[in-house]
Amino acid sequence: CIFDGLGALKHQQPALPAGPVLCIAGLESGPRVLCGHAKGQISSITLPSFVLKKHWQALERCKVQTLCTAGHDGIYVLGAENGTVQLWQRDASVDQ
Repeated sequence: CIFDGLGALKHQQPALPAGPVLCIAGLESGPRVLCGHAKGQISSITLPSFVLKKHWQALERCKVQTLCTAGHDGIYVLGAENGTVQLWQRDASVDQ
């Protein structure tokens, strides 16, 4: 849910299909919000509409523990529960 400064509900949507969210990061490229999930998936949510754009499996049998943006060009770092670190970059060609 999204609320305004006075606490009034502005947006509500059902739970994401990828399951429980463990971490969130803002990605200026797009712009997007990235969500890391307990079952190793990542979801990409468009802004300012807050519509789920895509979700995908990034890790097998491991939780996404942290997401961190690494600049203005769509690059972000994913940290896994088992200590693995992955570097990803948003591909604008798949948005069309």
